[in-house]
Formats: sequence, structure tokens, C-alpha cells
Amino acid sequence: MDIIKVEHGVSGKLQKLFGVSAPTIRRALRGNLEGRLSEDKALRIRKAALENGGQILYTEK
Repeated sequence: MDIIKVEHGVSGKLQKLFGVSAPTIRRALRGNLEGRLSEDKALRIRKAALENGGQILYTEK
């Protein structure tokens, strides 16, 4: 999964919107679905990040 980069302050907005911690937002934006983060919630966080000006950074695998 590609990484999503957001402007300063958007992460905090997403934390409040979804009621989650900063590490949870960070994992969702990096596409790291390990731990207690469900794929559904991660995809909703990623969609909201893109709607708030986030940009996809393509990564090579």
C-alpha cells in the first residue's frame, strides 16, 4: 500500500474525527495494518486524509 502524506495539522484533525491516537493515524497513512487497526478503519482514515489534501507518495516494492 502506498504512503499518504498530509499537511501539518491534518493528522490531529483525523485523530479527533476518528477518535484514535497519533500512532494509529500514522500506521493507517503508511498502510501498516498490523495490530488492532482494522482494514476498514484504515481505509476510512486514508480516504479522509485524501479528502483533506493528502497526497499519495508512490513507493517501490
